[in-house]
Amino acid sequence: MAPLAVLVAGWLLLRAGGRLGVEQLSSWRSAGRAASAGMFMFTGATHFSPMKHDYAAMIPEPLPKSLPLIHLTGLLQIAGAIGLLVRPLRRLAGVGLAAQLVALFPANVYAARNGIPFRGRPPTPLPVRAPVQLAFLAAVWWTAIADRPKDTLEDDPLSPVPIRTSPMSEESNSFRRNLADHRPDDRILRGPAHGTVAMREPRRGWSRLRPLIPKVEGSNPPRPT
Repeated sequence: MAPLAVLVAGWLLLRAGGRLGVEQLSSWRSAGRAASAGMFMFTGATHFSPMKHDYAAMIPEPLPKSLPLIHLTGLLQIAGAIGLLVRPLRRLAGVGLAAQLVALFPANVYAARNGIPFRGRPPTPLPVRAPVQLAFLAAVWWTAIADRPKDTLEDDPLSPVPIRTSPMSEESNSFRRNLADHRPDDRILRGPAHGTVAMREPRRGWSRLRPLIPKVEGSNPPRPT
C-alpha cells in the first residue's frame, strides 16, 4: 500500500505548493500528474531493490520467474514517469503506464490467491488490491490521457502564450495582406470629396480590397478600369 500513500501524500503536498504560488502546480490535474510521476518513479526503483525477489515470486505460471523481467518492468515504469513530465510524451506515457497496470494486475491476483508474501507480510487481499489498482488507473487517465487542450496554459505556464489581437488590428493586418497579395500599379483616383489621391491599385481582388477603403458621405469613387 506504500505506492498509494506516495500518490495521495504527493498529490496533496504538490497541490499545496501550487496554492503557495508554484505556477506549474496551479491545478489539481498538474499536481496529480507530478504525484503520479513520483509514484511510478518510486515503484520502478523498487524493482532494483531486494524486493525484486518478491516481485519475481508473484509472476504467475507459465511465465518464468526471472529477474530480467522484473528489471524490464521497473525500467518501463521509470520511463513512463519521466514521460508524464514531458508534454509531447505525456499522453503516450499515460497509455503505456495504464497498459502496464492492467498487464501486471494478474500478478497481484496470483499472489493473493496463493498467499505469496511480500516483504515478509501476507499479500494484500484482492478486494482491497483491486480498488487500489483502479485508483492508479484513474489517476493516470485523468492527469495524462484525458488531458484537455484548454489545460495547456494552466498546466504549462511556461509554454508560448498565443497573442490575442483586437478587431482593429485584425482589420489592419487584413488590409496589409490584401496589398501584399497584389502587384503594384500606381494610378490616380479622383473623387469629388477626395480631391486627387495617389494610391496603389491592385490588379486583382478589388472586391476584397474595396470594403476596406473608408467611405466619405456624398462621395462615390469610381472603380478603376
